[in-house]
Amino acid sequence: MKKNMLLTTAFVVLVGVGVFSYNYNPLGTSNSPQTDLSVSSTTQEIPYSQETSLPTTESSASIGKLYHNDKEMFKEADIVALVKVNEQEVVSHSDSLVTTKSQVSIEQAFKGKGPSGLLISELGGPVDFSKIPDIGKSSDGKPKQTGVMETTIEGSTVMKKGHSYFVFLKQNPDAQWGYNILGSVQGKFRYDDEKNMAVTTVAESHFKEELFFLQKEHAGKGKKELVQYFNSLS
Repeated sequence: MKKNMLLTTAFVVLVGVGVFSYNYNPLGTSNSPQTDLSVSSTTQEIPYSQETSLPTTESSASIGKLYHNDKEMFKEADIVALVKVNEQEVVSHSDSLVTTKSQVSIEQAFKGKGPSGLLISELGGPVDFSKIPDIGKSSDGKPKQTGVMETTIEGSTVMKKGHSYFVFLKQNPDAQWGYNILGSVQGKFRYDDEKNMAVTTVAESHFKEELFFLQKEHAGKGKKELVQYFNSLS
């Protein structure tokens, strides 16, 4: 059945820690790729690093459980680790809903014992909208942009190949999905190996949201400081 791309489509998906509703709104798009910048804060300049060169779409998620601090997340996670993404596969569920499956290697584990490599699944990733029928028009009556775009949850792109991340993981009941990020987009932040510091990967407009407290709290910190802190949580 064809879908009207001007309507918000709700999906209910299992992400390991519970069920949350996923609302895709194609009107919430950005025609420009994300750019590198620093976000003003009352206390510091928060380092930001570009995660995609593609135009992005933003979808909202009503998450079953929100976390308020990393100690709470550490307690509930099966695995807490610094990982590096080696390979990725995008799995399509419908015209515009995809999951990105990342094969990662564990660089350092802070909680949980497992193999040196893991599979992490996240909602979102690149979608070729030119292949979707009835894509419709924008509110100004002009045809909507087509082509490959990056679908995101609340503006947070999925992890990228070759990049490193500190992650809080929960095992998915279905083994084909491996592990999921706690709190969907909450339980991860990028460590930029070139800048030698943790960086944020979401735009300034999202910083007011509690979803990204972890990124804001640790951005700008070096690996030694981060490792010491995560070791102290155990």
